[in-house]
Amino acid sequence: MERPTDQYQLTPQVLLLETPGHTQEDISVAIRTSGCQWPLRVCHLGWNEDGPLEDPYASSVAQLADSRQRIVGLRPKWIIPGHGRPFRSVAKMPVV
Repeated sequence: MERPTDQYQLTPQVLLLETPGHTQEDISVAIRTSGCQWPLRVCHLGWNEDGPLEDPYASSVAQLADSRQRIVGLRPKWIIPGHGRPFRSVAKMPVV
């Protein structure tokens, strides 16, 4: 069964978001904790907390920038990038 992924509430604590840019199929998973934060598993929106700012493999730089802005707009406590270690500061999320 196919269904839209964007804004799909898997459980009350887990939200799926379409976040294309690195590839057209990328999604992010937002997880609500008891503190109402949204730590995220971000698929290829950022390599690690220090960048690189430009993704050399991005299928769409514009979509990547939009997806990064969308994630930053959630004000997550943790970012878990597709590459690298988790980091706490949204301010360190590379946004083009």
